[in-house]
Amino acid sequence: MLTAIMLCLSATPEASCPEAAPKTGSVPTPEILGLYESVHLLDSGVRVTGLVDTGAEISSIDVNLTKQLKINPPILRRIYVRTAHGTQQRDIIMLRIKIKGQILQREFTLSDRREMKQKILLGRNVLKGFLIDLNR
Repeated sequence: MLTAIMLCLSATPEASCPEAAPKTGSVPTPEILGLYESVHLLDSGVRVTGLVDTGAEISSIDVNLTKQLKINPPILRRIYVRTAHGTQQRDIIMLRIKIKGQILQREFTLSDRREMKQKILLGRNVLKGFLIDLNR
């Protein structure tokens, strides 16, 4: 990925760099997510409360929930994931979800979350583009 960096040397950036001037209406305000968020699983029509986890790279869904809802996307690949209990091998699937009105298609690992209150963990692959306020 290429990143462009613009350096403007002036008391007012707008004077020497018109690109730095605020553009009204050009950038949508990101939605704010709290610690728990409603996740609409579009392939089943069911809404589930997910746990926001900025420390998780990839989101995760309970394998038993996918079986219960008859969500059977193909397994894309298997990866190794570090957890609090060691390393686990997990399958990855692609899911279509809707959060705060935004429809996303993202990878989820399948894991046994039956002992967890939230059956979906929202990792950074889903959280990109949102602001996170864990006090909400």
